[in-house]
Amino acid sequence: MYELLASSRDELNAAHSDMLAWCDQKIAQMQQELKEANNLYDAAVQHKWKASPFKSQMARCVRIITFYNKVKQAVQAGFYIVPNFPMDVFAIRTTKAFPSGERSQHSSHTQSAMQLPAGLGDYVSPRPVLEREEEQYKDSDGKTKVRTLSWPKAWRDIQFPMVMAHSSIMTRVSDTLRLKLFDELGLCSDRRGDPMILGKIKCPKHQYHPGITFFIAWHLDLRRL
Repeated sequence: MYELLASSRDELNAAHSDMLAWCDQKIAQMQQELKEANNLYDAAVQHKWKASPFKSQMARCVRIITFYNKVKQAVQAGFYIVPNFPMDVFAIRTTKAFPSGERSQHSSHTQSAMQLPAGLGDYVSPRPVLEREEEQYKDSDGKTKVRTLSWPKAWRDIQFPMVMAHSSIMTRVSDTLRLKLFDELGLCSDRRGDPMILGKIKCPKHQYHPGITFFIAWHLDLRRL
């Protein structure tokens, strides 16, 4: 199976089942690659050859298996895949006790989600609490100037999007967060309204892979129609 197609509700449900079968196929394929990489690693160690490339390959296989397992669990939980809409991320999943970042003139120090197995970590805001201070410096002309430096101090609690502040939607999102499946949650919206809350599972295959996005909740204000 190389693609999923759907133009009706019945076809969408069928594609949902096909996606589960595809996940099982990809997981089995990567488990075989992991087994082969592990055998090569053992052989390299036995013969006292450089084993680090095989160890890296094993780690990559584990990350990809984790990715497909999360996609499978999301489909099993009833979430539907949607296009990778642009979204404003408001929750990321991490195991870090503190946000990362050095003193700099960056204004936000936005944090990124970790690619964790399902069930691990906690959700926090990607925009941490910042500590700020001013310092003097000399410019290229030798004049004394003042600049503001900032650095991440602590995690900030998730700020729920006010445009989606409806009790049923908040319950749906809260239930989703408890699953700890998605790497990040975000809001897809524009000034015309009709916002959606989406969950994304990031793909470890390469840096620019868009990952897979799932639909979580939608709000349509009929008064605007």
